[in-house]
Amino acid sequence: MATGTYYAWSPITNGLDDRGQTAYIKVGDKVGASDLDMDDDEFQALIDARVVRTQPYPEALVNSPIPPSDYFKGLLAQAAEGSLTEEETKTLAGMSLGFDDSSSSKLALTDPEVEDVSGTTKSTSSTKASS
Repeated sequence: MATGTYYAWSPITNGLDDRGQTAYIKVGDKVGASDLDMDDDEFQALIDARVVRTQPYPEALVNSPIPPSDYFKGLLAQAAEGSLTEEETKTLAGMSLGFDDSSSSKLALTDPEVEDVSGTTKSTSSTKASS
């Protein structure tokens, strides 16, 4: 069961309005499974697809055609130049990049045919160059 507050990061169709037109949950709106008449598994699929997230949608983008990825890149560029305002700094600091924080503690699968160039693992075999 999804708990907590979720926000729409994409428009979500939500049946028909009183005029018979398709109703939508707008980006930035708070949304839950009950708002969409979904069961927990259906809502979890929206979470997994990152259509809804616990991170609020950037307010500066709610009525903007700029995608969040471009907005984030712009903030990073401004940060590199040292020209972020205090509000932009807070926005950037609060943005989730969508990475699974636990991934750094997991080991990647290895293929014996692929050379490890990281220097972090021991080689089980050595090769000698012939002259």
